[in-house]
Amino acid sequence: MKFTKVERVPCWAANYFANGELSGYSDEDLGLLREFEDRLERNGLRLVSPIGEKTRSEFCANPAFGKACDVEDWVAEVLPPDRVVFRKYWNDYDNRWTPIAFLPDVEAKPGWIMSYEHCGQHCEAVLDYYRSTKPCEPELYAPLLKELESTGYRPRIMKRISRRRT
Repeated sequence: MKFTKVERVPCWAANYFANGELSGYSDEDLGLLREFEDRLERNGLRLVSPIGEKTRSEFCANPAFGKACDVEDWVAEVLPPDRVVFRKYWNDYDNRWTPIAFLPDVEAKPGWIMSYEHCGQHCEAVLDYYRSTKPCEPELYAPLLKELESTGYRPRIMKRISRRRT
């Protein structure tokens, strides 16, 4: 795992980020917290814990979000991107090529791989199924890519399934 520092996180947000506590926050505050959390996630970061008293500042005119307040720095985990391999198969029912996303890093049974289609569900697929599909063109998988991004994935498109380098 890799870690980095996120600077100037408002201290009033610590209970939300550390404990997931929602009570005591206004709707406006919760909106700011979730927006900041989404922005971090899109950048591949997840807050872990405050660094400590040495990084605390009693007043900051420009915190990471919200109005001026006391802030502190946090440790954030750097999340690896989600590897995705797009393939296509001939759909006899619709009489057309249908894209499918294979997600090699999502946990599945040994010898299986997780797949994702437009149906909005994750399914386990046998590796032989992966091998029976064809390479997919970007214009065909573009809507599926947008759907994956909207469900929280940070796709890194790969040409084929391979072992993750550590």
